Amino acid sequence: MQHALKHVERPGGSHLDVVRHLVEVGAHKDQARNNGDTPLFIAAQEGHLDVVRHLVEVGAHKDQATNDGATPLFIAAQEGHLDVVRHLTEVGAHKDQARNDGTTPLMIAAAKGHLDVVRHLVDIGARKNGGTRDTGATALHAAAKMGHVEIVRFLIERGAGSHATTRSGRAALDIASQSGHSEVVRFLAKIRSESPPSKIPRLG
Repeated sequence: MQHALKHVERPGGSHLDVVRHLVEVGAHKDQARNNGDTPLFIAAQEGHLDVVRHLVEVGAHKDQATNDGATPLFIAAQEGHLDVVRHLTEVGAHKDQARNDGTTPLMIAAAKGHLDVVRHLVDIGARKNGGTRDTGATALHAAAKMGHVEIVRFLIERGAGSHATTRSGRAALDIASQSGHSEVVRFLAKIRSESPPSKIPRLG
């Protein structure tokens, strides 16, 4: 299936026809590269929904991860391919399966600024307040660090813990301030003034 990987990655052309033919003649649909990339992972990364659909239909492992723990859903969320994210979750991909460091699809979508992907994952019940293994940072912390105010606003509206802190004791407001994102700081400061924390939860 290494040939299929090349065709999935190649710009232009009929990716689906080639992949379909290779599967029909017996190519292993889940064969991975040395780094763990499978044909489904590459198709999700490139946003080739038709190839993703076909590979899932013929039984490709939806949650097979690369060496660093990234799944097809994770990479689609990272790249902002909403149609691929939606399809993978509809066919049962694990919405909260994290990379080895604990970063989930929701966290990476929040960090990259993909509001539509964040909205979809939250709508289907992705964990909003889970933290990474190393720092305890949440999707809200990730969005605040990168200055994505619309995602910060959305996550708080949907129940993300605005006062929760990382293992080092930093809340989203602190992270946004240290990163120089004034619009996020103003929004989070207003939230804090309206709802001061009585006991700030620490994640992780």
